[in-house]
Amino acid sequence: MLNWGAFTFPKNQSAAETKLEMINAGGQVCLVQKRVRFTIKTIDQWCSAFRTFVAAYCRRFPVDSVSLMTYMNQVQTVARQAGVAAAIYYDEQFRKGREQNPARHPWDVPDEILYI
Repeated sequence: MLNWGAFTFPKNQSAAETKLEMINAGGQVCLVQKRVRFTIKTIDQWCSAFRTFVAAYCRRFPVDSVSLMTYMNQVQTVARQAGVAAAIYYDEQFRKGREQNPARHPWDVPDEILYI
C-alpha cells in the first residue's frame, strides 16, 4: 500500500534539517539528499498527496478520475464528521481492502463497515 506521505514534502524544511547520505553510483561516491518519511497530519496534507496520486493514477486509468474525486470527498466527509485520524484510518483500511480485492472496493462506493 502506498504511503501518501511519500507524495508530500515538508514546506519549511531548513538546510540544517536536510539529511544527506553517501551512495555508490557507478563507482563514484555521491552525496544525495536522504528522503525523510513524512507523516500526514491534516486533511489538507492528505488531499494534496491524494491529488498527486490521482494525477499519476489517471494517466494509466483515466476512466477512474470521477470515482477518485468521489473517494476524496468521502474521506473529507469522514474528516469533518469524525476527525482527521478517523479519515486517515478509513483511507488506509479502504486501500488495504482494495489491494486485496479491487472489484469489491470500487473507489466511488463507501465501505459500509468502515464508514459507520
